[in-house]
Amino acid sequence: METSSSADGCVETPSWPSRPKGEEVSFYSFEADGFAAAQLQRWTLAMRNEKSIAVAFAWYDEAQWKLLTEVVPDRGELDATFQDWERAAHDAVRMIEAEGLVVERIPVNVGALCAWCDERKLPVNGAARAEYVVTLLRQRRTHV
Repeated sequence: METSSSADGCVETPSWPSRPKGEEVSFYSFEADGFAAAQLQRWTLAMRNEKSIAVAFAWYDEAQWKLLTEVVPDRGELDATFQDWERAAHDAVRMIEAEGLVVERIPVNVGALCAWCDERKLPVNGAARAEYVVTLLRQRRTHV
């Protein structure tokens, strides 16, 4: 999944992808760090006609977010404080849900995330975090 980041501090998040062919359920992942509302709005407008979309949203408690700030390769990609991240996360979730999409908050354990990234020889960046939460959502959906 491609990612992008903007000069306004938007963390690497998926580049509003087209729906993968042949998938009954599509999973997309977001992190709220400095989330660009205009990009989110464009994406949700494009997704209105899509069916069976689950939006995986990386969710951190304050302790895990603090750990995340210690392991990311570029601390500048994250919001300045947990409170800033939390506010942006809630805003992004509200915007996505307002468009009729279902958001699944995926609690992230940073230790498990780091181990997952190490196994795949990935940096703990926005792209890897997005892929990780999609993996967790898929596991959640297949083990229900």
